[in-house]
Amino acid sequence: AGGAVIVASCSTHDMQVDADVHSFLSRLQDRIFLIYMLCLTILTGLMLGFQDKYGHAHVGYYVLLCSMLGSVTVMACKGVSTMLNLWICCGGSLPVREPVFYLALLVLGSTAVLQIRYLNIAMENFGNTETVPVFYVMFTLCTILGSNFLYHDFEHKSTADIGAFCAGCCLTFGGVKLLTSKRDRRKTPPDALLASEAPGEWRQTPAELTPPSLAGGGPLPARPQ
Repeated sequence: AGGAVIVASCSTHDMQVDADVHSFLSRLQDRIFLIYMLCLTILTGLMLGFQDKYGHAHVGYYVLLCSMLGSVTVMACKGVSTMLNLWICCGGSLPVREPVFYLALLVLGSTAVLQIRYLNIAMENFGNTETVPVFYVMFTLCTILGSNFLYHDFEHKSTADIGAFCAGCCLTFGGVKLLTSKRDRRKTPPDALLASEAPGEWRQTPAELTPPSLAGGGPLPARPQ
């Protein structure tokens, strides 16, 4: 809670919003943002290409992949919401007349679906206890980084505010790690699974499941009545 309070207290209260669709387009055409998106696209393509080889080695692989996709989802969602807000509340032009509106919707939908897909893969391979804290940290960092390149959030902030913001993020991440580390990571042993079955229930043992050709040609035991 303390980390969240620090992050909120250091947030920008006089944040500048785009005045129209053309202002949002000018942000997309910024050279620094284009370089960032190019690097992000190349890294995402490489990770997609090597996912079968390295994806199951560490939980951070798929989590980093879906975090980068999630940061693009957040930026596209912010662009769509800004255009709709300008039209509804500020009397701006109808966003459906702008091609960038459909491009943002396409990016929003595709990256959201891919993000959920790879997050589910990470949970299947490493479990929620490992995936959730790592995803929380990586997704937050990727989103802050992408938003800073697009909207220059820290451009007018002082060094003290940036330092306090980073300290708040670290406190929040540490709190999430402590909460999730107390979950039970133990798996149910096979003996417990056998003991949990109903008394008198017939079950084939590994020896009974062995084909006769591998067990010396003997017949399989008959199922008891």
